[in-house]
Amino acid sequence: MDHAPLPALVRFILDNHHSWERQKFLEIRGQSDHVLKEPGDDFLELRQLRDIFEGMSKGFLAHMKREEQELFPTFLHEVAPGAGEAQRAQKAQTLLPLLTVLTREHDVLLSQWDAMKALTGRYTPSEKADENHRSLLKELRELEIYQHQHIHKENFVLFEKIRVIAQGAGEASPQ
Repeated sequence: MDHAPLPALVRFILDNHHSWERQKFLEIRGQSDHVLKEPGDDFLELRQLRDIFEGMSKGFLAHMKREEQELFPTFLHEVAPGAGEAQRAQKAQTLLPLLTVLTREHDVLLSQWDAMKALTGRYTPSEKADENHRSLLKELRELEIYQHQHIHKENFVLFEKIRVIAQGAGEASPQ
């Protein structure tokens, strides 16, 4: 994927990561509610886990929406190959502040995953955990792995390529 054309990379992120993760967040939220409603469930870490997950979910869903409304359309129509090089570089420069915000949001997300891992002993269920509790932790572990791949593609492939394109504006502009 590191060598894919940039528009294909954006479509891959949208069609695979964003679509799948939205659905997964909803499923895990429902699964978490189900586990916490079970009679006799007194796992404090599950309530704390749900609170962290809820905050993360809201923040990340807003993050994906920002990418879909602000970053990807501008990138696909004005920065991706096909536009004149000077125009591409100048438009890419206008995206740099947004990339800083999005990268910071990725860092927050990763710290929330770290907090959930610490709370659950790296998603290790206690001996008292029933099958629903175990399944919830397994789903969280899988989502975290997937999100690390998503963030890598954005931070170190797409965002980096946009930064490289933006550097061309400084080289192309007369001194």
